[in-house]
Amino acid sequence: MTKLKWWFRIVGGFYLLLGISNVIYEIIDPQFVAKGMVPASYTPDAVTVTALVHTWLPSSLSFLVLGVLLLYYSRQPAQARILLLAVALLELFAWVPYDVMWFVNGLPSAAGIPFLVIHVAIGVTGILFLRQAEAE
Repeated sequence: MTKLKWWFRIVGGFYLLLGISNVIYEIIDPQFVAKGMVPASYTPDAVTVTALVHTWLPSSLSFLVLGVLLLYYSRQPAQARILLLAVALLELFAWVPYDVMWFVNGLPSAAGIPFLVIHVAIGVTGILFLRQAEAE
């Protein structure tokens, strides 16, 4: 159960940090956010910036909500196994394909590779720790 507790805390803290930083960047410097989501050869215009930031905002807010839930349930991870499974499956079946799409569309791999590694690690460790806890 200790592994689950720490998984909830680490992933929850990461999600909270990611959600807060994304929302701050989206408010303070939307041009910076948009530039990171288009190929280097393209300079996004105002419409593109607005579209990308408005599209990305629900994901950022979702990270905030999931981060708070994960941290809250880190005290009693046995009662939130479905939350762990939901987060792990989102990582593996939503964010990993998003990362692959990132590379296919020619976006910078320097930014994409670390996120791909993080998404795979969160998904795989979550499922492994959940299976280990169920076996105990």
